[in-house]
Amino acid sequence: MVIAGSLGFDQALNKFVPRLSEDGNEGALRFAIRRLLGFRFAAQALLSGILFVFRSDLAELFGNQAMERYLAIIALYVLFLGISNFLSNILISRLDTRFVFLVNTATRVLNISIVTILLMSSTGLSGILIVLTAVTFGSLAAFLVGARSFLIGDPTPMSMKPLVMFGLANWVFLILGFALGKYSDMLMLSGFLGAGAETGYYDMAYSLTTAIEYMFSMGFMGVALSVFSELAATDFSRLRRARVIVIQYQQALIIPAGLFCFLNSYQIITLLTSPQFAPADIMFRVFLGFKLIVVTILGGGVNTAVLLAAGKEKWPLITRAITGVLNLISNYFVIPKYGALGAITVTGFFALLTCTIEFVLVSRTVGLGYDIPYLLKVFLVAAFSALCVGFLPSDGIGWLIIETLLFAGLVVGGYYIIRLFDSLPQEVRTYIRNALSGK
Repeated sequence: MVIAGSLGFDQALNKFVPRLSEDGNEGALRFAIRRLLGFRFAAQALLSGILFVFRSDLAELFGNQAMERYLAIIALYVLFLGISNFLSNILISRLDTRFVFLVNTATRVLNISIVTILLMSSTGLSGILIVLTAVTFGSLAAFLVGARSFLIGDPTPMSMKPLVMFGLANWVFLILGFALGKYSDMLMLSGFLGAGAETGYYDMAYSLTTAIEYMFSMGFMGVALSVFSELAATDFSRLRRARVIVIQYQQALIIPAGLFCFLNSYQIITLLTSPQFAPADIMFRVFLGFKLIVVTILGGGVNTAVLLAAGKEKWPLITRAITGVLNLISNYFVIPKYGALGAITVTGFFALLTCTIEFVLVSRTVGLGYDIPYLLKVFLVAAFSALCVGFLPSDGIGWLIIETLLFAGLVVGGYYIIRLFDSLPQEVRTYIRNALSGK
């Protein structure tokens, strides 16, 4: 519901706020943010209201009357979360990532700590949902204070059409990704195979792979569109170099992490869940293999951000719509014969195809700028580190933790010995430090 109520305005902020800021038109910036906030609040409130009004019907549909009181709290939670996300993106679009990081970290720590205490005290689900809603409201209030300079002061009217149209185009983009990705696969798996174990294996493999990707993105994708948009408006020639920077740091982080998880997939899955999910191992490896190629070699979502910043938003929209439909059609024929393994293989293949097309489109727009020697250095360090720890036993969480720490130490040491980051220009290192610190 948060995606449905976003209307794509988070991405509109990330693209247009840097441009308006560069022009020094603070009045127009205030006007645009207030209008988008009004639209966002109206859409999110409408969806939350629908959920609240029809909560009894939904509870009856699912055959669980207790769900009615939960949905009432969830409706408020969704409203607070949607507005909080919008306000945080105002700050991200201005590269104030330090404040966003602090608020998000505090929110997550509070959520985990309080929920853990409540679970230990046998508090019911209603109590937990109330706490999550209250903490989310707290983050909303913090972001509201952080973004107050954009919400007060005299506005200067401007045309909202470019921002709204860009936002709606991205909204369709997000809806397509939601409808034609994981959830459409799981619906088809349930339809063909029933609500059995294979659907759970698919969900585990897909979710774990996505978590690894997000965990090691280091927040770059949150500010990439803002940075790229500013460069597209002020110095288009530097857009190619900025793209290379983000891809290189993704490679340095995700290649070692992905390789380690690939080689220890069985232990990770069984320790995080239970031995019952061991059959998800092969699905996890297959999908992770595709993701490693998509993110580290082709650039993943970095290419999408560059196309959006360059005003080519129709290209990724059309590309993903076509590949999403082809993915759906392919799974219709593959799932009955090959089950969840076939589904995740097909989905991984079309993710690879989508990113390959976007990679080609970006290369034609801003230039290639690919650093193969850098990629080979990262891979060799990761492979050597994996070989060194491969002889250790990995039975039990204790040994896995030791192996993880040793592997991380070898990777960091390897990067230091070959002076991986020193080979980059000083302006590149300064750029990354500023992006991470919010300067």
